[in-house]
Amino acid sequence: MIKTYLALFGAICILLIGNSPSVISPFIVGSFEDYFNLSKQSVGNLMSLELGLMAISSIFFSTFKINYKLSHLIILGVSIVLIAYLLTSFAINTTQLALIRAFSGIGCGLLIAKGHALIASNNNPEKSYAFFSMSSTIVGAIIIYVSGSILNNFGYQYFFISLFIFYLLLIPLILFIKEKPVNEVIKPGSEDLNVKTVSLLIIGILSFELASGGMWAFDERLGVEFIGISISSVALVLSISTLTGLLAPPIVLYIGNRYGRSLPIYIGVTSILMCFIWILKYPSYLSFFAGNIIWYFFFTMTVIYVLAASAIISPTGRLASWLNAAILIGMSVAPSLFGYILDRGTFIDLLPLLFAFILITLICITFIRKTLDQTE
Repeated sequence: MIKTYLALFGAICILLIGNSPSVISPFIVGSFEDYFNLSKQSVGNLMSLELGLMAISSIFFSTFKINYKLSHLIILGVSIVLIAYLLTSFAINTTQLALIRAFSGIGCGLLIAKGHALIASNNNPEKSYAFFSMSSTIVGAIIIYVSGSILNNFGYQYFFISLFIFYLLLIPLILFIKEKPVNEVIKPGSEDLNVKTVSLLIIGILSFELASGGMWAFDERLGVEFIGISISSVALVLSISTLTGLLAPPIVLYIGNRYGRSLPIYIGVTSILMCFIWILKYPSYLSFFAGNIIWYFFFTMTVIYVLAASAIISPTGRLASWLNAAILIGMSVAPSLFGYILDRGTFIDLLPLLFAFILITLICITFIRKTLDQTE
């Protein structure tokens, strides 16, 4: 039993490291903008490059058979990500920065593909992804708070060096992963996936992440520039709101799928839109603080139910990895798109776009709700 849980947490650590750039993107965006004196669109383009390559790499390594030991691939991926964080701290221009972050994106995508393959193979997907969400929430809250403090007090270089050290400390847990040949974890073509269901689910999640990912990428700028909060205060708000996401996994574990999965997803997506409206239409410390808390809770709940449904539809983890890739594509496109709008307007000008993206998600979920609610 203990070895099983340690193996699960090892797989979770792989996903934590693989998804790390997306988790701390608000502070990466802020640090790039301030240190290199870039426009919001330029910073958005840099983030888009890394997150886009994360998505492409994730799709590649989850779709095609790679004849190397799983442990070797994981070591390669972790090494790439950690080295990239260290090199980023010494970058002196945007060309170097772009090359390093592109390098990071490839390693992150590899880890995302292998992490989902391991977690989705578990017999209880709600439980596995609930543990993943709890772990990512705790780690995310810690790293977000520490990131804000380091950026505020020590600056750009120490920020990225601290990321290198922090994620380096997670490596011992990865040693507990059960070794499996890659072709036993992922078998391309071994599943008869419904094209309509997969397409609508991917489109829905992509649209959802275009809204949520764009807001998340500029959340630090929203607090500092639009509302007038200090960087350290924004870090405190984001870390508290991230910790509030810990409430979602226990609730999902308790409720399970007794009411289906589509209903919680409907509630989560709609509630997130309400949070965006509240924060942007009525900007204040209260709306920023409470809006982020509610937003993160429902985001965590929604993602757990979506990934659990994907594990039922695709037990090899292929669909979960594709959905993670869709999330990353959304997060990669959103910073450039949102940065373009913000360079020519204000945060309130984002509302029509947010409405459109959330509406597309709700329509897609409606068409596949029966599939999402299935139990086997």
